[in-house]
Amino acid sequence: LVDQNEFATTLAGSPELARTCYAVFVCGTPNETDIATGPWKHTDVARAKKLLAEAGYTDQKLVLLDPADQPDIHLIAQLTADALRRAGVNVDLQTMDWSTSITRRNVREAPAANPQGWDLAFTLWGGFSLSSPLTNTPLVTSCDGKNLYGWPCDEEIEKLRSAYFSEVSPEKRMQLIEQLQTRYYQVVPYINTGIFQRVVGYRSVLSGVQKTMYPVMWNIEKKGQ
Repeated sequence: LVDQNEFATTLAGSPELARTCYAVFVCGTPNETDIATGPWKHTDVARAKKLLAEAGYTDQKLVLLDPADQPDIHLIAQLTADALRRAGVNVDLQTMDWSTSITRRNVREAPAANPQGWDLAFTLWGGFSLSSPLTNTPLVTSCDGKNLYGWPCDEEIEKLRSAYFSEVSPEKRMQLIEQLQTRYYQVVPYINTGIFQRVVGYRSVLSGVQKTMYPVMWNIEKKGQ
């Protein structure tokens, strides 16, 4: 249902800064693989409707948390709401600020049981953090309720992650990466809506600016006016 090209291009603001990527551990990294991604690469609204019906969906409202003061995340929420509506989902897109969103996403009760409950929440993540089972926080499916909001539970993913931590052979580690990605697409603990790059600009009189994912203020020197 998610059209990564639409999502990534909209967020990037330019096709040159967007990239579709179905690799769980991020395209362009040593852990990139295409295994098990085939069925996910084509938007199929009719199939989405069919799967929803098979799952017993009968027009229940899905509550989406939409932090309007976070432009990128706000766009993801808006695009997701539109995609779900095309599939016939009764969407309740609730607009709020980021502080309210991160507070409400800790609520574990469903919306029917608690008015603060929710069904879908959104965020951004740096590609470097997602590129390894060691640091891919959304992939933690520990079943103890101590993992990321949404609290996915899958013992098989956790077994594979533990095996990866203990393995030293690069070849066997890659085999575990492929097994993890295959299992990811079977249980879908979270959805990746594509990759986009942010444009960074600074004056030519600045030197020593670090090429990092996040702004850092050290090593910078100003020369001239």
